[in-house]
Amino acid sequence: MALASRLSGKTPTQIRQHLRLQEQACRAACQIKLVLLRKHYARAVPGPRAWPAIGDLPQSVARGHATDAEVVRLMVLVATGRATTIHDDLWRQRASDLYTQELKDELRTSA
Repeated sequence: MALASRLSGKTPTQIRQHLRLQEQACRAACQIKLVLLRKHYARAVPGPRAWPAIGDLPQSVARGHATDAEVVRLMVLVATGRATTIHDDLWRQRASDLYTQELKDELRTSA
């Protein structure tokens, strides 16, 4: 029996495209959240070049610090339910804490 060329009325290519768009939206939301957290909780969130190195990312270890983009990448893994792929326990917890950190009511938007 041949596999169906469509899943839920969409081709596999359309499904992959949809998943990529969801991940891009999640990345943008995590970037915005990190900016808001840094603005309103300055003492709790390090500056762009003050993050500790991420053991899972060799370029971060070589540089001696993580970038905001790398931190956002870990937040996206937490947001999409793939936190177990972060092998560094400290960074798994840190990314989870950043992602679940509540923002003040006046900072929330409908976006």
